[in-house]
Amino acid sequence: MTTFKIKDLHCKSCIANIKDGILEKDDKSQVTGNLENSEISVNSTLEENELRKIINEAGFEIIS
Repeated sequence: MTTFKIKDLHCKSCIANIKDGILEKDDKSQVTGNLENSEISVNSTLEENELRKIINEAGFEIIS
């Protein structure tokens, strides 16, 4: 499981946008979001760099 801290992650719609992008590339991935901590956790066969690219393409900035 890989966890990313996301800038301006403030609603369930934000999480859904990221999740949809990841599921397009790996439909067996598991994506959960924690709004309180502004974090997305991903369990996927995709490489971390690919996940970062998908999150950025969804319009979100990864803090760490």
